[in-house]
Amino acid sequence: MVLSQAFSLVLLLAACFAVFGVLGRLFPCNPGRPLFFSRSIGLDLGYCVLGLLYAGVGPLAAAAVSATPAGPYLQHLTGAQLQRLPTLAQLAILLTATDFAQYWLHRAFHDRRLWPFHAVHHSAPDVNWTTTFRTHPVNYLALNASLGILAKAVGFSELTLLLAAPIFFFSGAFTHANLNWTFGPLRYVAASPVF
Repeated sequence: MVLSQAFSLVLLLAACFAVFGVLGRLFPCNPGRPLFFSRSIGLDLGYCVLGLLYAGVGPLAAAAVSATPAGPYLQHLTGAQLQRLPTLAQLAILLTATDFAQYWLHRAFHDRRLWPFHAVHHSAPDVNWTTTFRTHPVNYLALNASLGILAKAVGFSELTLLLAAPIFFFSGAFTHANLNWTFGPLRYVAASPVF
């Protein structure tokens, strides 16, 4: 399992490396920035590997929550309704709810009490797609693991969670990429690379 996750991560990283390198040359937001090897790529990828090490906390905690008396109760309240929906509808709900929650959690990490954990993310000398991985473990666990636990607890299907993972990975890389793209009038509701 760990080997397949590591292989999937390497494939995603290679795809992002190629795609965002080429797009960064064609549509740069900040021309002249390094395309493939920024000054901080080593540290950013080190954080990526560190994230892989504690990424298992979310699923383990979700399983623990499901095993408590509250787990089946939550599943009964919401899981049956969610399970009746097609996978694409579940995916749309999950992506929208997660984006909303991440926005507010991200704002909370800009508060002075949580800022020391989040400041790591804002310390990159060159912001590019690898900056998405530059995350303090406390920040990662509070954002990613807690949302993963909640998604599992309320009853999203395993397939929905599996499909959402690469989307979250790619969208994080995309919003940090050195691209001059916005979403036009939707830029006020969806984060873009320019934002």
